[in-house]
Amino acid sequence: MSFEAFGKALLAATDNRGVQAADLASALARCERKNLDTGMMVCKEGKPAEELFFLLSGEVSVVKTDPRGRLHELAALSAPALLGHMALLERTKRSATCMTKTPVELAILSRDSYDSLLYEPSGAGRALRRLLLSS
Repeated sequence: MSFEAFGKALLAATDNRGVQAADLASALARCERKNLDTGMMVCKEGKPAEELFFLLSGEVSVVKTDPRGRLHELAALSAPALLGHMALLERTKRSATCMTKTPVELAILSRDSYDSLLYEPSGAGRALRRLLLSS
């Protein structure tokens, strides 16, 4: 899927009318694409947040460990979706683990690219800020 097509789908799913798909595609162009098989970890609870993830295709389970050490599913996210952004935004550790439920394709935005885009006065920067605000 092209970044522009993904941008349109994500914007439609989040009802984010003030963002242009081309601007979001420009932000996504700074991402690394990665494919993961079923049952693989995207990010782990308690680890530092160094990136955020755009779920281009597939499904991810968000799980949290209870005080007894058991995992509980909090949510199942299907593409198009944004995940792992709260810990990056708040500069905290991950509050949950994300595991793939199906094969997935991710676009991964590093902390450096995130920090740069967040303050950039471009359409790409504006698209990322509005998307984060709407989430």
